[in-house]
Amino acid sequence: MNKRMMVLIGLLLCVFPAFAACGDDDDDNDSGSPDIDDDSTDDDTQADDDANDDIDDDADDDVNDDLNDDADDDTYWEPSSVVNMDVYPPVRDYDIYRGIIHLHSVYSHDACDSMPFINGHPNWNCLEQLRETFCTTNQQYIMLTDHAEPFNEHEFPDVLLYDEDAGDELIYEGDDPIANIISCPDGNTTLLMAGNENDLMPLGFHRMPEGTAEERRGFLRGSSEDVVLGMQDMGASVFVNHAEGWETDDLAALPIDGIEIYNLHANIDPDIAGWGIIIDVVKYLLPFSEAGHADLVLLSFLRENAKDLEHLDKLLGMRRTAIVMATDAHRNSLPFPLHDGDRADSYRRMMRWFANYALLEEMTPEAIQEAILSGRLYGAFQVFGEAVGFDFYAQTTEGAYEMGDEAPISESPVLHVKVPYFFNMNPALDEPEFLLTLIKSGEYPSEIVAESTNEDIEYTVAESGVYRAEVHVIPHHLAPWLGGDADYFIREYPLVYANPIYVTP
Repeated sequence: MNKRMMVLIGLLLCVFPAFAACGDDDDDNDSGSPDIDDDSTDDDTQADDDANDDIDDDADDDVNDDLNDDADDDTYWEPSSVVNMDVYPPVRDYDIYRGIIHLHSVYSHDACDSMPFINGHPNWNCLEQLRETFCTTNQQYIMLTDHAEPFNEHEFPDVLLYDEDAGDELIYEGDDPIANIISCPDGNTTLLMAGNENDLMPLGFHRMPEGTAEERRGFLRGSSEDVVLGMQDMGASVFVNHAEGWETDDLAALPIDGIEIYNLHANIDPDIAGWGIIIDVVKYLLPFSEAGHADLVLLSFLRENAKDLEHLDKLLGMRRTAIVMATDAHRNSLPFPLHDGDRADSYRRMMRWFANYALLEEMTPEAIQEAILSGRLYGAFQVFGEAVGFDFYAQTTEGAYEMGDEAPISESPVLHVKVPYFFNMNPALDEPEFLLTLIKSGEYPSEIVAESTNEDIEYTVAESGVYRAEVHVIPHHLAPWLGGDADYFIREYPLVYANPIYVTP
């Protein structure tokens, strides 16, 4: 996260008390809530009055407890709902699993309000909030990406957040633990792997770097070709984080596996997004009596990361490139509650906004890493609702090819982009618009070869190349939750970014 921007937004929030609670014990959980079948699960949890000294704040814990009410026939989706992945039907030979990529724990120096360790011990309150959020947001896998410090000073299985007393189960490669399975009260399990984020973002280390703590630090902060190859030798898929800060030629010069296609940082950095983003945030949350739902505040600053998309289209003309969406949560920037009583930057809030949906035959470390490396996944913003039914694949005379696959042009591939629907929406709400786009990449600007509104795309490929799919949404259905100026925020947003399919000569 851009600390300068976070501090500025924090000052704005506290200058205008209606923007957030800012330590005020008077909470208004009904603000921004619709009148239709409103079964809001928000509680009266408040952060400590002195937010900057908030070490033992348990607001996240209580809100997480209340917001794990999965949708069913009697309860329609609302902005704080969590939907279990069993509502997703299998896709050919694969099941769909939801996970978070790019996430910081107590092994990052700036996590947990920059107090990841207290008196030499992990900040247990912050760590427990994170672990609980894996469950309450129903994640099936987590790819941690801790900073070099203090990650470099610790070992496996500690960096896997392993807690024997909590019933965690380690997964081994030989004698080495490489993943941790965390069991949830509702029966869901979360498979967690350790990684790093500095100039590069290796996902899924199988072991720590060799050497002293200082030598490890230097390696983890490196960005040379040798460092990339060394990280891959440690079992990781190596992505470039914050790709908007790079030049395409510099990305192409490294043997990386992929890039982030979206990261919140690019939306909140005024040097990238422009200072007008602050106006939209203020417009969304003020005045208090007509503020939008706190969990939809993302809509006030959600924009496409245009530079990352430009990088992707150019890189796909040079080589295979996988994409992921980056949550980048630290729980370190806005330590006061919004209108719903949950802190503005809570793990719960940020991990509900979007995720990476992987197509897997089984839930194992190898399967997850293979899906990420090959690109057999798509990113989706579930802040709008759970987009069930999306699919992007190539059907040929010889069978189906998935995202990340190479489909020979000789097999007459037909590319299919399936329009999603939002699971368990109240039929009394207005219908959203889904805008589907099929893009031929490999150069910039890319070529749109097919598009539709609320209808599937079937496109017979006439020439080899790299094809990717996007879905955008105009969320008319969210109007009851968008506050007193709802029309301003009902506009086009990105919903789904799919990894490409490679049609080969």
